[in-house]
Parts: sequence; C-alpha cells; structure tokens
Amino acid sequence: MTKKELNGIIEKLLPNFPNFSSKGQLLFSQPVDGVLRGIFFDTSSNPRKFYVHVFIQLSFIPASHFVFNTGFRIGGSWDADVPNLIPELEDKIKKEAMPFLQTKNVSETIKSVRNDKDLYTQQAIAYLAVYQRDSSAVSELDRLISLLDSRIDWQKDMLDSACALKSDLKNPGEIRRKFLAWEKETFKNLGI
Repeated sequence: MTKKELNGIIEKLLPNFPNFSSKGQLLFSQPVDGVLRGIFFDTSSNPRKFYVHVFIQLSFIPASHFVFNTGFRIGGSWDADVPNLIPELEDKIKKEAMPFLQTKNVSETIKSVRNDKDLYTQQAIAYLAVYQRDSSAVSELDRLISLLDSRIDWQKDMLDSACALKSDLKNPGEIRRKFLAWEKETFKNLGI
C-alpha cells in the first residue's frame, strides 16, 4: 500500500471517530494534553497489505519518531482488497483500540509493559512521574539514568535530558518550560 492509499483509508474512517484528527498515516485523539493517543497505518513489504499500530506516546518527551513500545498491532496484516475493509477496520478499532486509547490511568498502562531492556518505556515512566509530580519521580529518573550508556550517542542524549530534568526537580517552572519546549519539538518532528 502506498502512503496515499493509507491516507485514503484513514479519511474514510475519520468520520466514525469523533474527537480524532488525522495527519499523514496517523489517526489521533484530540486534544493531546501531554499524551499522544494514536493509530498508525504502516506500509508492508507486500504492496497490497498494511499494518495498524495502536499506541500511547508521551508528547513531552523529545522524539523524532513514533514510539510504539506502549501499544500493539490490531488485526495482524490487513489486505487492502478485502471488500468490507472499512467496516472491519472500524469494528476492530472500536473493540480493541478505543478501550486502550481511552484509558484514564496512562501511568499504569505504561508500567504494564515495563522491562529492563526497554529504555523508551523507562523514560516514559520516569518523565510521567515528573510530569505528574509523583513521589516516585527521583527513583524512576535514577533507574533510567542507571540503565543508559553514555558511550552510545542516542543514549547519551537521553541521559543528558534525564539528568537535566532531575536537577530541575525543585524548580517546577523550569520543568514545565522544558516539557512545553520538548512537546513543541516533538510535534514538529512528528509532523503533527
């Protein structure tokens, strides 16, 4: 499937999902309010098939790409030539994706997928604790910092951000400024 064809599928689905918007291959809940709740339609190596990823991504964590770590695929691979594609997709999204995307306890949802090798999930847990001014913020940031390897460029960037955030814990105004700046940067990078 081409991206243009995927966008056409999204446009057919959009009227059935109030409070959702679309941008490219993404269908997402509005307002974002710190948590991007999305459904991403992804191409496949098979030209007539595609994948549907459902995910939650904290928008105030600097990112240059969508992070599917907190989420899942629905329906395996989808065949674009199935006669009832749109109604079948709509049904799967309503039954499987919407309960996940509408969760009120984002923190518990993210923690439920935690494992020691997934740095992005630990980063989300730590940053969300800071965002929510949770008492676990220091210990979650310390856990993240201990898992990162400063010799690896992308991990060093993550480490620098986490250390800066930890040093600002006593200054909520600075943390809020950072989160707003990072969210703006993330939206720009993701094209939202």
